Amino acid sequence: MNAASPDWPEFRRLYRSAFPIQERICLDVYLEDHTGTLDILGFYDAAGVFCGLAIMMSYGDLTQILFFAIEEELRGKGYGSAAVQAMLAYYPSQRIMADVEEPSETSLNNGERLSRLRFYQKNGFLRTPVRLGWEGERYEMLISRGELTDAEYSGFWRRAAEERGKGFEVMEYDKYSIGLKRFTVRLVEHVPEWDIMAEDTVRTIKKMLPGIAVDVQHVGSTAVPSIKAKPILDIAVGIRDPQEVLDKTAELAACQFILRKIEWPRELLFSSGDIGNDFITHHIHVVEYGTAEWNNYLNLRDYLNTHKEAAREYEALKTALCEEFKDNRSAYTQGKSGRIAKLLEAAAEWRNS
Repeated sequence: MNAASPDWPEFRRLYRSAFPIQERICLDVYLEDHTGTLDILGFYDAAGVFCGLAIMMSYGDLTQILFFAIEEELRGKGYGSAAVQAMLAYYPSQRIMADVEEPSETSLNNGERLSRLRFYQKNGFLRTPVRLGWEGERYEMLISRGELTDAEYSGFWRRAAEERGKGFEVMEYDKYSIGLKRFTVRLVEHVPEWDIMAEDTVRTIKKMLPGIAVDVQHVGSTAVPSIKAKPILDIAVGIRDPQEVLDKTAELAACQFILRKIEWPRELLFSSGDIGNDFITHHIHVVEYGTAEWNNYLNLRDYLNTHKEAAREYEALKTALCEEFKDNRSAYTQGKSGRIAKLLEAAAEWRNS
């Protein structure tokens, strides 16, 4: 598949919904690949309806499953196995590698780990002695045909690094993704992918809070393309009754929106990301619709997008503060407060003029 494929919007939607944002790489990385080692695959049922995706990378006779997902409503119905068998047929002479979280009786999700392992074993994959660590987790490598050694696996990724640049997977993640360790500060140039991520988040929140969210908007510096921003998406949710949102806390948490602060009447703050490791990708600011808090978010965004000189001056201040307080988010935020107050005053006057 590629961006011109009729079902590309469906591919992109499933990719974003199936994988945590901190694990995803911008699809443009794959679309712009010219090494001939990457394949973007779509899976279809007998009626020609899109039902799953895979992104694969090959070197020599080894092929790594980078991403694999089936539409949620079709899982557990044989579609996953059919897709894996289609992969095996598509790569008849390749040894296909899949990684699964290493089963462990001490893991809270050990049942899921065992289920995933059994799924691949049922489809002909074999366990190997190869183990790897990533993001604090241990993974076991499986192989579809033959055997796999540590030397072969490390050689596969060494070749990828040589062709794509050292630390390929990390570099692309840093370049295109979103997220930042708590308490730290980093500013990066605007990434168009952020706009799409924000649209997805807005859509998800509206779906989760029907009749509760009056409006949902992408705000903050990531919504101002002309300036650098911390790679954390800020979403403002305008509501009437905070209790209606608090009643949905468990449902929101199930979709990775975790309640962090209750500071009503100012706001309810939810965060998303790898919360356990203090890695934040989104801040969801729930405020009363039509109040100063709500208007400030929209006014500042729109003012900076229409007043380029003010935006450049604000960016210069943020850059200087970032250099001084890169490991002190509180001091960085405090350093901006005076300028933001003046910008909000100017933005309100502009809005009402």
